Amino acid sequence: GTRLALSTGLPPEIPVQASRAPADNLLAMLIRHSMTRSPRSVGPDDLCRDVFEMFQRHCIRHAAVLEDGALVGVVSERDLTRALPFLIADLDTAAADAVDVLIGTIMARDPKTCELNDPIDRIALEMQAARIGCMPVMDQGRLVGMVTITDLLRGFADHFHQADGRAVTL
Repeated sequence: GTRLALSTGLPPEIPVQASRAPADNLLAMLIRHSMTRSPRSVGPDDLCRDVFEMFQRHCIRHAAVLEDGALVGVVSERDLTRALPFLIADLDTAAADAVDVLIGTIMARDPKTCELNDPIDRIALEMQAARIGCMPVMDQGRLVGMVTITDLLRGFADHFHQADGRAVTL
């Protein structure tokens, strides 16, 4: 059966902070301030069509692939549409049901990861260099979040827009 689930999120010992980095410290641009907490996760044996439907239902474009709680890959909406072109064409349900492609066959294995206290500028450069749109956030070997290009852009924008409404410009 399908095991689409939410990860457990941050452990209780990691304080939940606002998405905005402290305005008085322009150097404190950390992944923990910009990441998506409790990211969606799927299993390598999940069907691509089920995961595609989950992506559409929840308006997401990336998911971590977990096996026995361990990160084994990442799957993106692009991976799914490349593997299952019928999902973006309006073919009948019988044709779609005939194709049972598993996430494990299309996922990106051994994804690059980052940590909660990594600076977002360094992670942005790493993601750009690797041409990837997301990076799982790990804490002591456990998935605690996902950071996407959109999260990084929001983090930079939030960071440079001060609490009193003034914007910091470069």
